[in-house]
Amino acid sequence: MANAHLRRLPLLKILNPNLEKFQSYTGQEPPDEYLDKVIQSWAHFEGHMTLLENANARDFDNAYKCKILKSMMGGKYIPVPANNGLIAGNPAINSPDTLRAWMRAKYQRETVENQQSAIQRLTQERFQSYDTPDTY
Repeated sequence: MANAHLRRLPLLKILNPNLEKFQSYTGQEPPDEYLDKVIQSWAHFEGHMTLLENANARDFDNAYKCKILKSMMGGKYIPVPANNGLIAGNPAINSPDTLRAWMRAKYQRETVENQQSAIQRLTQERFQSYDTPDTY
């Protein structure tokens, strides 16, 4: 494992400045938008990642890319569980695609459903006879 880290190190030194420009993901935007931006930021390194992966299996595979993306989570998105209990089948979160599925489900639960509940409560609110403009 230490050898894999040493083989990755030159590429990580180039990649890290690209990743540091992103804030931790806390639900500030839909997960697809966030992940697409991050993955796009490393797209021009994909050839190097593939060469490293082909020379040494598991040096830069999807599981390692997922590990990088997991390290970018924050707030209610940490810790990222080993398995996605939010969708049927409880699949392992071990690739960018499975992380994306978990983030979508978590975002739906934490953000969209909370917003819908708040809107629903507001639409049911009524001005009562005992309310005044100051207390309503």
